[in-house]
This record gives sequence, C-alpha cells and structure tokens, in this order.
Amino acid sequence: MRRSLPTAVFVGRRGVGKGLTLNRLFALGLDTDPLRECRTGPSAHRLRAANGRSWLVVDLPGIAADTDYDAHHRRWLPHADVLVWITHAAVRTYRQDQLFWRDHARFVAARTRLVLAVGRFDARLTGLPGSAAEPAGADLIRRTLSEAAAGVIPSAWTTAGRVRVVPYSIEAGWNLDRLHREIFEEGR
Repeated sequence: MRRSLPTAVFVGRRGVGKGLTLNRLFALGLDTDPLRECRTGPSAHRLRAANGRSWLVVDLPGIAADTDYDAHHRRWLPHADVLVWITHAAVRTYRQDQLFWRDHARFVAARTRLVLAVGRFDARLTGLPGSAAEPAGADLIRRTLSEAAAGVIPSAWTTAGRVRVVPYSIEAGWNLDRLHREIFEEGR
C-alpha cells in the first residue's frame, strides 16, 4: 500500500464510542449504536487538520471477543502515524484492551505515537475540571489515567515517551479540543 498522507487509526472495543468520538471531532456523520456493531470493515476519511495538513483518518471495527478483524488490524496498524486507542474510565473494562495489545502490538510500527483517549469521565465525576468540584475531580482524573495507562498500555511504550493520555467526555463536550490537538500534534 502506498501512503502519501499521515494516518491516524482509531481502535477500541465495540460500543466504546469510537464513532461518536469521530463524529464529534470531525463531523463525519457515522452510524453509531452502543448495542450493535455498526461497521465490519475499516472506514477511511481524508481530513484537513487546523494547521492545513491533510490526514487520512481510519476507523477500524470495534474489538469484541466474538469477532475476528485481524486482517483489518494487520493491514492498518503498521501504517499508523498515530494510533488513537479509545477506552473508558473504568478499570473493569481494560481486560479486552490488554488482550488486544498482547495480540496486536507487534503490528504497530516503532515510529507510531499512541493517543490513549479515556472517555466517559462524566460517569465518574460530579464536576469536570473548571467546575466547583475541580480539586476532587482533578485527583480522580489523575488516578483514572494512571489506572488506564497501567491497565492498557505496554510498559515499553510509556517508557519510550510514545504515549499521550487524554481524558475526555463526549456527553459533556469536555477536552475534545485537546484530544484533537494531540492526534494532529497541533501547537508543537
């Protein structure tokens, strides 16, 4: 496959909110449903970042124990300049993430950056940063991100500085601008 555009590949469990995240970040209009699988193949979109640079953004089908999309992962993971892993702010959900990394990390190129996008913070916080509950919320965010990084990301990645961990909330519209900047490395 010949690549001429930098590529951001979105992965995560089925129902985790990849489609919702892509729709909010890029206004793609993808079908979404947390109870059923919406895509069984990759969905690629050419987008222009705020800095004017064109990107290829690829949404891979959701990972689930009863599906086998290895061919899609083997095709797209080696080409990712940025791998955007969407997960939830809940430790109990990390097991499937760990299994995916165990089986697929070898397909990810050494140059690839990882953006671990940890969503659903609004389900864990009574107030997001900037609200009256900020001090308690900020501490919970730090602990949750630490749990997510330890539960999902191979330690070799974190020690190599290839990882950016970004909390966000689709429902509250919180921190989406930072997630967008981290994906496209804007302002660096």
